[in-house]
Amino acid sequence: MTSILPFAIEDAGILSTELSQRIQQLLLEFAQVHPVMGELLVATADGYEVAAVLKDEDPQRLHKIAAMTSSLLGIGVAILSEIDAGDQKAITVEGEKDNILLWHVATPRFPLCLTVVASAQEPLGQLFWLLRQLAAGIAELCHEQAEPQQPQEYYYE
Repeated sequence: MTSILPFAIEDAGILSTELSQRIQQLLLEFAQVHPVMGELLVATADGYEVAAVLKDEDPQRLHKIAAMTSSLLGIGVAILSEIDAGDQKAITVEGEKDNILLWHVATPRFPLCLTVVASAQEPLGQLFWLLRQLAAGIAELCHEQAEPQQPQEYYYE
């Protein structure tokens, strides 16, 4: 398992470097305690990766997964909205070898996407329970982030 360093999205004004690092640390600790979770990725709702714990350190793969996660969650929201089914919680993609669980992490200032790749042999109920715990931990970190400070204006006489 390789830890990809956290990505600061300073340009978008969304996440601070400190918050990205804290999310990265949470993913690392969670992956060590719960190895059944396999690979973990947190991305912004618009598809920018924030932090990840992956099997292989492949930035191209990381970018693709982050973008696809954002797109799939967006499609899910649109479908649920169309049939008036309420807010989206998760999307599950079941494969022969692995399952992919996509989760929307609601935070006050910026929505995040959590992606988990786990063996198809793991019970989905257990994975969803762990996923909810991890999402709650990420949301808590985001709630703790202080509001961005407004730049000070200096007046010279």
